[in-house]
Amino acid sequence: MKTPSRFLAGPSFSNRITALKPVVRSEALLRIERNWNELAEAAGAAKIIIVNDIDNTAPVDEDFVYLENTRRYDEQNHLPSQYQLLKSLPKIKCPSCKKNRTCSSHCECDEMMVFHDDEFVNIRPYDEDGLFRFNVPPGGIVNECNIGCPCDKSVCVNSVAQHPRSIPIEVFKTQNRGWGVRSSVFVKKGTVLGIYTGDLIHRQIAEDLEGDQTTYVFDLDTDEDCDTDISENAYSVNAMYSGNWTRFINHSCAPNLKIYSASWEIRAEMGMQNLVFVAACNIKPGIEFTFDYDPEQSGADEVASNNNHVKKEKDRDKSRGHIPRGAILCLCMAVNCRGWVRAFSSKH
Repeated sequence: MKTPSRFLAGPSFSNRITALKPVVRSEALLRIERNWNELAEAAGAAKIIIVNDIDNTAPVDEDFVYLENTRRYDEQNHLPSQYQLLKSLPKIKCPSCKKNRTCSSHCECDEMMVFHDDEFVNIRPYDEDGLFRFNVPPGGIVNECNIGCPCDKSVCVNSVAQHPRSIPIEVFKTQNRGWGVRSSVFVKKGTVLGIYTGDLIHRQIAEDLEGDQTTYVFDLDTDEDCDTDISENAYSVNAMYSGNWTRFINHSCAPNLKIYSASWEIRAEMGMQNLVFVAACNIKPGIEFTFDYDPEQSGADEVASNNNHVKKEKDRDKSRGHIPRGAILCLCMAVNCRGWVRAFSSKH
């Protein structure tokens, strides 16, 4: 039985949004949406709306576990013991923050904001408004303030990705690409949107998965060479059975989101950092969120473009017609579409 859509936020939500068009939604979809919002509200996050004006399906089964900003942990999946994790808590304990509650001026935290090439470097990843600067080198991990730092996390300029999501989210059914994500509000470039959540597993577990089981597996490495052996500190997040709205973000060859790594619960060098989604440009209300599932190929495309300034349109069409082994047809329709994309799997 279908119920008329009434997109009303709960009384404790300050962010009230409406869907982009009125739709009729199934009872199962409404139950899932209600559950997600209860959990999002408990985490201090903004409203989530689920829209399907294509068919009667829901985005997930009702036993899917929604995790707004946490990851499920299972020692049986080759993860460190709780004792080892306790020993691996971040080392930042900045005494100067007792006087500098926002970490906006120079203090001990300033020297350890980014972990890169096995050492901490002095790079401020966020501006005074909490917007990401896009200045972290490839493979770098933003090292945010943690429980050992006495700063005020609600205003600290180095505690951004761990803040509750402030942007309302709409998970919607697309015409030809499954489910997608957008927002009804304007999103400014550099705005942190959320982290990829799910079951935290060792890389070896991820490598042993097959078929559809790999669909929502995201590796946590920042600069891993796929040809090298799996290290002891190699982990992945599997959003097949648990996770949040980020699992529905579709691919585009011209994405409006980027991903960076950040750590605050445990030391950055443990390899269990969070994958953070950030707006790569200003995004208008109703525009679908996308990121590049194959950013390495994007870099290769840029090099090829620089080496071949003039290309005939028919040559581009011909190259797009060839889909490499292991890739699928790309439907992003971007001007610079490669025509194919390697499927979102444990290789990302």
